[in-house]
Amino acid sequence: MPVTDAYMSVSGNAQFHNTGNKNGFWSTTTFTGTASVQPIVFTTGVPVKQTPTTPTSNTVVTVTPSMSLASGHLTVWDGISVNRRTVVETATLTFKGTEATGAAVSMRGTFHFTFTHVVYTTTGTITFTGSTLQSAHGALTC
Repeated sequence: MPVTDAYMSVSGNAQFHNTGNKNGFWSTTTFTGTASVQPIVFTTGVPVKQTPTTPTSNTVVTVTPSMSLASGHLTVWDGISVNRRTVVETATLTFKGTEATGAAVSMRGTFHFTFTHVVYTTTGTITFTGSTLQSAHGALTC
């Protein structure tokens, strides 16, 4: 059975930069480190992560960390800009590593969202009521 669900276990360093004033705020995040792609096998029902103290039931997610699908280096950058009427968020992701078979594997992603008609008050309150998702696009390639 092919694996269609996975999670990424990461270890590394992250930097956060934030600034704001009465017109809005701006924030960026950068993460770089090692990553391991682990399979998740879903069984019947709503998934629940299985732990050593969780009895076997009809609703179990089996995580097998010893069976890494791939491991390598991950870099993620994310930036958000919140102004008086617009919110823009952009992110990039790069993963380069090796599959369990020894084959090289890579993944690249870009994501971008723009909301308009957002209300950002001088007290720092953000209201999305009545806002419009102006654009949203993303791409993830392996």
